[in-house]
Amino acid sequence: MSPRLASILRGALCCVLFLFGLCGGGRAIRELLPFPEVATVKAKVEHFAARHDDYDTLFLGSSHIYFQVIPKIFDPLAAEEGLATHSFNAGVAGMRPPEDAYLLDCLLRHPPQHLHWVFIELGRMRTSVDGARAGTYREVYWHDGARLWILLKRALYLEPDGKKSRGMRTIQNLSSQLSDFFDHFSLFLQNETNLGRGSLFLARLTGTDPSPPPQPRDALGADLNGWIPTGEPEVMTDHAREVFESAVAERRIQKQRPDAGDPISQQALENMIAKIEKLGAIPILVIPPTPYKSHFFPTADRAGKSIILDFSDLSRFPELYEVRNRIDVDHLNTAGAEAFTRLLVQTWAAEVKRRPQL
Repeated sequence: MSPRLASILRGALCCVLFLFGLCGGGRAIRELLPFPEVATVKAKVEHFAARHDDYDTLFLGSSHIYFQVIPKIFDPLAAEEGLATHSFNAGVAGMRPPEDAYLLDCLLRHPPQHLHWVFIELGRMRTSVDGARAGTYREVYWHDGARLWILLKRALYLEPDGKKSRGMRTIQNLSSQLSDFFDHFSLFLQNETNLGRGSLFLARLTGTDPSPPPQPRDALGADLNGWIPTGEPEVMTDHAREVFESAVAERRIQKQRPDAGDPISQQALENMIAKIEKLGAIPILVIPPTPYKSHFFPTADRAGKSIILDFSDLSRFPELYEVRNRIDVDHLNTAGAEAFTRLLVQTWAAEVKRRPQL
């Protein structure tokens, strides 16, 4: 081996060892710190950690779950169907894959002894950084090694287009995806090195933590079951109504198109399902009541193995698409959430009874 090559290899090895040491040290420090101050997420993780054995049913997803599934309604109705539950809504507004997988890992860090059902909102992986959360710890906290790895695989995946030569278009797509990945890589480094959390670490070491006590009811609701109303007006604005009615009218003309997404999004879903099933629980996959023309849908193989509750069907669930039950094209109001929770129980219970092996 030439001296030049040996020098290059030594330099590369030093860089790798430095990164491992930096990340390892950062992780050790992070274990000494409380869960990051991430609105809603922190309250839900800490509450579930303290009472994980109290719950047998978990709801996970975005605002479509957080504001629209009401455990205090779900549990009595489930009992009437012969499926007694004690449920917790772990939904968080704006949560998409792969952040939801990180939250699931946090919730299952102390495996619930009685966990039986886990409802997961279906969705494609979000590959771009959410600009609305720029500069917040919500943008950073879930960027660990497992999430970075699957984001890298997604960045390197190119959608097939049936053409023999893709040329410049392929380069542009790959460049855009890698640019998104490096944004995530920057957030991963920030998370692994605990950047911006030094004062909290020192406060912990000296016993002078000035943090005010959390107010869990702000995120968990008065019953501490994880649901709160949206806080938005219960009646649609004229603009929201126009957008919603236009989307519904278009959808009635053009039927829903199941969207299998990309193989990496499907793999991310499979990873979550495997963790749930390893605990002896049963995943229930949910498509929320939105009038879009396409919705992320599992592969045929996965669909044959799982219960999928599709509430995007306008003709089957007309009540969920009445203006009186909506806030906007994406969300139900409180009356709509009550109706959705009731229909969720009925649809789920019917599927369970149809599959007695569950």
